[in-house]
Amino acid sequence: MEIKWLGESSFFIKTNISTLLVEPTNEILDSNIKEHNLICLYYQEKNDLRSNDDYNLFSGPGEYESGGIAVRGIPTAGTTLNSEKIINTIYNVELEGMQTAFFGRPSSKFTDSVIRDLGKVDILIIPSNNQILDFDQIAYAVREIEPKLVILSNQGESGKISNNVKTLISELGTQTDIPVKKVNIAKSNLTESRQVIVLEEGL
Repeated sequence: MEIKWLGESSFFIKTNISTLLVEPTNEILDSNIKEHNLICLYYQEKNDLRSNDDYNLFSGPGEYESGGIAVRGIPTAGTTLNSEKIINTIYNVELEGMQTAFFGRPSSKFTDSVIRDLGKVDILIIPSNNQILDFDQIAYAVREIEPKLVILSNQGESGKISNNVKTLISELGTQTDIPVKKVNIAKSNLTESRQVIVLEEGL
């Protein structure tokens, strides 16, 4: 499957049977509206948006399904930019035999029940910008979740991994030097030792 970061908290994931947009803006959604079995995921509940003939929209905790893709949303604590308490949903989606989780923007450490409900995770995707948790806390969450691959969005100058993201990579006990525009992943590529990939913004 192919994974790209589209800026802010938006990610594009294309598999053989579906396309996922995570936190898409209206512009991103409009430009991908013709993708097959299009699924949109939002970390916070979107009461103003609904699924339609062009895509299925899932927001908030629950179990969902679209075209053979099973989606599970687990509630965690979150806050808005105005410090209002909300639910942040961390998703776990089976994609081409790989359990792929989307971190969202939690405001506190995950409880044992969240880790248990999340279950096995092969790939964990984290938008590194605008996080509430500091990098020590994010690294702790990653170690609790135990993914084989962590995908981070970059910050700052193109072609270089920002110092903030380097700090997080160091906290995870791994190393990577160059951000990439997109990544193609197969189950056979995953290793037992944790890997980190940093994505640059792409279209």
